[in-house]
Amino acid sequence: MLTLDERGLLPPGVHEASLEEVVETFGFAGASSRRLQLAQKLEALLDDLRRAEVGTSIVVDGRLRHGYG
Repeated sequence: MLTLDERGLLPPGVHEASLEEVVETFGFAGASSRRLQLAQKLEALLDDLRRAEVGTSIVVDGRLRHGYG
């Protein structure tokens, strides 16, 4: 389970999570169409990795910027 700090951020470090946990924690449900597209692309990428049998671990990095155009 991913646990966010008081600012709504993950603390520094490596965090293991399922795709479902990432989607739930970062609020993709009911989110903007752009964020939903990103979640769908991430799911498609994981599906491609599984089919290619090259692994299913990925590194996700980035920041969500609330209140910016």
